[in-house]
Amino acid sequence: MAKTINELLAVVRSDLDDPLDELGSDADCRWKTATLIDYMDRAQREACIRSELLIDKTTASICTINVKAGQRDYPLDKRILWIKSARLAGQRYPLDHKTSAELFERDPNWHQRQGVSTSFTTDEQEYVLTLSREPIEDTTLALTVQREPKATITVDDGESSLEIPPHDHFPMLDWVYHLAYNRHDEDTYNEGRANEHAQKFTAFFGQRPTAQRLNHKRRASRASRSRAHWF
Repeated sequence: MAKTINELLAVVRSDLDDPLDELGSDADCRWKTATLIDYMDRAQREACIRSELLIDKTTASICTINVKAGQRDYPLDKRILWIKSARLAGQRYPLDHKTSAELFERDPNWHQRQGVSTSFTTDEQEYVLTLSREPIEDTTLALTVQREPKATITVDDGESSLEIPPHDHFPMLDWVYHLAYNRHDEDTYNEGRANEHAQKFTAFFGQRPTAQRLNHKRRASRASRSRAHWF
């Protein structure tokens, strides 16, 4: 059963040995509640970057693109980490992801072509999907994506749950502890504990991709329709 954010916060305070006072105030705490909530938000996003935790094909504002006749370029939601598939309505197969260089190599005049696209590129503009053909009729493009959480966690969300699956909640807290012990204050900084919790988090969620790796995945061709396209 999913824990609420307040319940997870109580676990964090217990593990950090930093309880609220009898009145429920954090005035004398080493870590303020707002700070721990911020750490929890950052931890959830970090987990999503490292692992495929939030796969989405149903959120219309993120996963559905209304394709218009004569329009080739479409902005992508910045919460998208990578595209797993992109399929035009009525088409049997998903579109292939190509770099613009590959499209030019295949057809130097692809920018002038009209018709039904069989591929797309994402390296002409940041967070923009470009179809390989200029559409001649309106349709829809359905994306399946791996994404970050929809919203930032705030202190007002205490009775809500995290968006990532419940079985990832407690492992995710290791990043909260890493951030808490890495805070450069004489009452909170503990390099050994910070590193220990970072290692536990990495063991569960994997290494964080480097910027170079993310950029490569964002722009590289994907010949196989089952492989992911990073953003």
